[in-house]
Amino acid sequence: SPNSYRAYNDLGWAYHARGDFAQAEENYRKALAIFPAIVVWVRLCSLWEAQGRIEQASNVLERVIAQSDALSIRHYGMQEQAGRLRRKLEGSRRRPQARAP
Repeated sequence: SPNSYRAYNDLGWAYHARGDFAQAEENYRKALAIFPAIVVWVRLCSLWEAQGRIEQASNVLERVIAQSDALSIRHYGMQEQAGRLRRKLEGSRRRPQARAP
């Protein structure tokens, strides 16, 4: 169904689960273009986290949380995901950067 954000979201999740991150992101973006559902944003942030795009995932997830109701935040586990992203960001900022010889 070319006009169903759910179909693109589910297809994105299937690609995400099998590790095809490029196809997953493409389908999540198609879903968001149709309807910016919270579940799609959460899954896209999860994809970015899996790719190591922690800062991008954290920034977007924080904006989604700021615009979401409490029930949605609990239902999708956004606080837990945001906390995990924050810890990863803090950890990456504490690690010394390798220097080139």
